[in-house]
Amino acid sequence: MLLASYKAPRSGMLCTYNARSEKMMKRIGSVMLVAILLLSAMVMFATPAMAGGLLELGEPIDNDPVMFTGTIIIEDGPWANKDIMIAKWNGSSGNWEYYHPPSEATTDRDGNYETGWAGFTPDGHFGMFVKECSDYWMLEHLIDEKDLTAADFTEQGAGEWLYDGGWNYEIPEFATIAIPAVVLLGLFALSRRKQKK
Repeated sequence: MLLASYKAPRSGMLCTYNARSEKMMKRIGSVMLVAILLLSAMVMFATPAMAGGLLELGEPIDNDPVMFTGTIIIEDGPWANKDIMIAKWNGSSGNWEYYHPPSEATTDRDGNYETGWAGFTPDGHFGMFVKECSDYWMLEHLIDEKDLTAADFTEQGAGEWLYDGGWNYEIPEFATIAIPAVVLLGLFALSRRKQKK
């Protein structure tokens, strides 16, 4: 009796169901692609190029030490109580090198910092690293890079060099990262529309 009342689905209904599931899968694929593009854009615009490793040096060698000062700002206010480290790129070893603790500092409540006298010569490629006080230093903490020469420093006497003007940095606002991502999304949507036509 139950078998007699059973009606097999019509082939048209199956085709509709298959078309719907196919459409749904395409939408899911599109959403995943958009998410990947958005994440890629955020990484691309928020972080500088990173390569090599981090190497903590021992006692500073006897050369002209350098000091860095500056202010770290995030959005409209200071970035307080963060660890700052200025490292120098060594092309021979392929590492960012730093002295602990002379290369390091902690920002005050106004986002200002002042490193110790690190045993680097006042020229070369320098990188700024920022992290939470409880973390260990990692390459991911690199936020800015500069090529500097002795002309960028002021001699403080006894062969000590202070970086002129301070190394200030403003952490990009979300809008700064989001706008390029929205542009990429728009280009993606436009290309999808052209494909459908």
